[in-house]
Amino acid sequence: ASTFIHQCLSDHPDVFMPKYEIPFFESPDYNDGDINEFFRLFFHREEKLLGFKRPSYIGKAEVPKRIHTHLPNVKLIAVLRNPVDRIISAYFHYIKYGFIPCRTIEEGMQNILNGDYKAKYPRSNEILEFGFYYRYLRLYFQYFNKKNILILFHEDIVQDPVKNIRLVYDFLDIRNDFIAPSINTRPQRVMYSIPRLKVLRIANYFLYDYSSDRTRLKRKRGNLFIEFLYMLIVFFDRVISLIYKNRKPVFSKILKKKILGVYLQDIILL
Repeated sequence: ASTFIHQCLSDHPDVFMPKYEIPFFESPDYNDGDINEFFRLFFHREEKLLGFKRPSYIGKAEVPKRIHTHLPNVKLIAVLRNPVDRIISAYFHYIKYGFIPCRTIEEGMQNILNGDYKAKYPRSNEILEFGFYYRYLRLYFQYFNKKNILILFHEDIVQDPVKNIRLVYDFLDIRNDFIAPSINTRPQRVMYSIPRLKVLRIANYFLYDYSSDRTRLKRKRGNLFIEFLYMLIVFFDRVISLIYKNRKPVFSKILKKKILGVYLQDIILL
C-alpha cells in the first residue's frame, strides 16, 4: 500500500517524489552520507510539495530524531497492516530479493521465530520487527506533532482506494479532486510460489549488486545482455506459471497463534 500511495502522490501535479526509496536517514547511510546529498535530490523542483518514501523507517529506532533534526515540520504518512498478513507479504519479498533462504513460510517462519537465521541472514529479523507498530510509532510521536502524522490501514486502502487517497491529499493540503492515473493499479504484487521464486532469484545476480554482508542491494546499470537475460528469466517464469500457480499460503493454527503471541502486547498498546 505504501508503493500505491507513493505512485498516486507522484501522479499529482503538486507533488514531486523520487522514483526509488530513500534510505538516507537510517544506518549506515546517515553516518556515511552528507545531508546536502539528500537535499540535492530536490534541487530545482518547483512543485508545492517534495516527498520521499521508505517503509523501513517505521521499524528503525534511530530515524525519527534524525528526520526531526533536518525536517522538523515534515508531514508523515504511515500505512499499517494486520501484522500477520504483513509477515506473509514481507517473507516472500525477502525471499525474492535474496535476503533469506527459499523455503516454505511454515518452515522459514519457524526458523525466524527461533532466531536460526540471525547470524547468516541479518535482515531476517526485520520480518518480525517491522510489525511492532506501537514500539516505533511512539518514537515519532515524541518528536512530531500529532497533526503532522497520518495513519492509514492497508485493508482500508484496498477496500476504498479513492477515499483513502483523498484523505492523503487533504492531509497534505493539495487538490483532492485529482484522479491519479495509478488509482486502479496494484503495485508490488507478491510472488508466493517457491519454485517460481527460485527461478526469479536467478535474476538477482544480473540485476543487483549486494553489500558484503548482503543487507543491501543496488540496481546495476543495465546493458542489452543483462536485459536479455532478465527477459529470458521472466519468460521462463511465465512458462512454469502454468504448472505452479501463485496461491497465497495460510499459516497453520499453531504458527499463527505463535506469531499473534509475539505481537499481542504491542497491538494492545497501539
